[in-house]
Amino acid sequence: MFNYLRLYFFNPDRKQLAAGNIVFMVICLTLGALVGSATTVYVVCGIVYGTYHILRGTVKLRVDRPVQAVALAFSAYFLAELIAGVANPGAGTVSELMSVALFLGFVPLISLMVISPALLLEKVEISAAVIAVASALMSVGLILVGFDRIELAAGNAGVLAVVASVLLVINLNAAFRRGQKYWQFGFAGSLAAILVILLTGMRALWPVIFILPVFFVLMQQREDALLISRKALAGIVIGLMVVSVSAYPVVSWRVVQLSRSLKQIDEGNYTSSIGDRLVLWKAGYELALQQPVFGYGPGNVSKIMAESTAEARGGALSFSHFHSAFLNEMVRAGIVGVAALLAVFIVPILVVIKAPRSVEAPHALKIMIGTQIVYMISGLTGIMLGHDITDSLYLCVIVFCIYLVYPSYHSRQVL
Repeated sequence: MFNYLRLYFFNPDRKQLAAGNIVFMVICLTLGALVGSATTVYVVCGIVYGTYHILRGTVKLRVDRPVQAVALAFSAYFLAELIAGVANPGAGTVSELMSVALFLGFVPLISLMVISPALLLEKVEISAAVIAVASALMSVGLILVGFDRIELAAGNAGVLAVVASVLLVINLNAAFRRGQKYWQFGFAGSLAAILVILLTGMRALWPVIFILPVFFVLMQQREDALLISRKALAGIVIGLMVVSVSAYPVVSWRVVQLSRSLKQIDEGNYTSSIGDRLVLWKAGYELALQQPVFGYGPGNVSKIMAESTAEARGGALSFSHFHSAFLNEMVRAGIVGVAALLAVFIVPILVVIKAPRSVEAPHALKIMIGTQIVYMISGLTGIMLGHDITDSLYLCVIVFCIYLVYPSYHSRQVL
């Protein structure tokens, strides 16, 4: 075992790298709910590992045009944040820039990929189903012992909702994938992921429960792809009933809270979660108008947020973000930052759309767009990028999807 690890770390062959590819993607794409920020640590280790072997010449740097395009989009995002940070330095500038620098690891990570795309997709799908079911069982257990909302190892209900929603994307793709012999796992994993999303109590992300299945239905290319047996249909109905019963206490409680919050706002009381958001959005909008080009710098968000909300609410709000992804980016890095952030989402889609036709191409596109739907919906009223778990997850989804449609370069790896 020691000799195997020594070879893997310092002189890996193709077989060892392929095994490492599976382990890496399974952990980073599916285990965020159960291991939390450990996924980010693993991603950083992967970037360091890839960079080390590229410099040594053990692994050849990928410089093909699709990879270049995505890498440039991520680099532009970092550069926009860097310019804003230099123009408006603050106490938290360095730590914020280090967080954004994670996206510069795209090239080292994809340069390490040598595994068969079909095998990688299958292993990730099976793992996503198993982890979704395990997460759902743990979540129900925590509700039964008295927890109001579920965070699991993510440490934050909003982050867990994003992680569970990406699990839902992967499981739905497996469930609808024609010829996938483990499609039952995909349906089970989808139901489990839906339950976790509901039990987080994150109302803003509940729409993905309806939007994502509709998206995958619309993306089906064959008319007979939706034909399922009566036994399978009965299983789905029973599963939905179990999910509904299990999630009812949390859902009903959060609906009551929503009603109370709206009533408080109508009375002029903005001390609820929704009231806080309204105050934040108004303050963020006014701040964005004052410095629209380069913003206030990524290290000054909490400070100027507290200053701008103190009077409106009767007490300062000091969060890490403005609970609106693009408004938050306007405050951080202005129009330049928003344009770069849009590129981080748009460029990978264009790259996958232009990819050569292959068996995996439609699945890569659906997983990528599905993930971006999740992040966009989350970013409307909460966090999108800017948290270590969501950042590392998004980076790995892009590496995964780009590799599925552009895998041929691995034949030229120097091993």
